[in-house]
Amino acid sequence: VLGERETVRGFARAGLQKAHARALDPRRMVVAAVGDVEPGRVLAEIEKSFGALRPSAGEIPALHAALPESPQYAEEVLDRAQAHLAIGFPGTKIDAPDRFAMETLNTILSGQGGRLFLHLRDRMSLAYSVGSVAVEGIEPGLFATYIGTAPEKLSSAYGAMREEIRHIRERPVGSQELARAKRHLAASHAIDLQGTDARASQYALNELYGLGYEAGARYEKEIGKVTVQDVQNVARKYLDFGRAVLAVVRPSRVTSLEGNWGASAPSVAARS
Repeated sequence: VLGERETVRGFARAGLQKAHARALDPRRMVVAAVGDVEPGRVLAEIEKSFGALRPSAGEIPALHAALPESPQYAEEVLDRAQAHLAIGFPGTKIDAPDRFAMETLNTILSGQGGRLFLHLRDRMSLAYSVGSVAVEGIEPGLFATYIGTAPEKLSSAYGAMREEIRHIRERPVGSQELARAKRHLAASHAIDLQGTDARASQYALNELYGLGYEAGARYEKEIGKVTVQDVQNVARKYLDFGRAVLAVVRPSRVTSLEGNWGASAPSVAARS
């Protein structure tokens, strides 16, 4: 994603200019201003800075994410003091109604008060670091769990992680657990928007994504609607091992997890 050295070396001025012109297309540009400002003066500055922009030639390309149809496995062999694994699943879209339930699910699993930390780190002593992440996209984003562990505990950490995912799919979360997660999300959202720069960023992105710039004002209400059944529904819908990716970084002395991932998994994409 960040680019290989060979690719970057091939960049030329003409290509960069073309990419710049394509990115700075006023048809998909949003400017947000927040604070003690004079609207007329702000509009004049925007016109001065961006008024000469003209739409790029051609249609705006549509985005499409190709989702995996079977389990995928990839690993990198590095002789380091730790081993790491991540299990990733296709996630939800930024305009999907179930994104709020997915955020709640992620909060139940992640953080120092989440299930993964309490079970895999505190109780089982399997983790240096552990957690989960949910990222919504214009096309489906991702949901992933990850753990950094001692190399000799890699197989046990993998088994425990799978068990936690299976557990949240099959058993409803507790009502108090759900309430804590929802309070945390609502409070974090309010804290994150204390600065005018954060508000401007959210307004611009929400408008750009087609949600409307005031979508953030409805966040607490939408989180408040999430039920125990909603959380289980998204867990069953998205945490599907049949479309998951297991990525592993391990030292050479530790056995690969490809066999544990399942006989149906495709061949390894490995780098040593």
